[in-house]
Amino acid sequence: AATNKDGRMEMFALGTDGQLWHNWQWVPNGTTGWSGWYPMGGSFTAGPAININIDGRLELFIYGPDGRL
Repeated sequence: AATNKDGRMEMFALGTDGQLWHNWQWVPNGTTGWSGWYPMGGSFTAGPAININIDGRLELFIYGPDGRL
């Protein structure tokens, strides 16, 4: 999980199905709830890892089945 440029938290997870899943706050501080988990597709083997870019954007890294990032 990480906080993006506009202050909302975003979570990413590798599912048991190998897909990348995403959940985010509707507004900063979570006062109105979360989006719910949405599949982003793919077939991944490890990760994800999140980093915050210098301009506040989130950068996501995840390994594919071929071992490449």
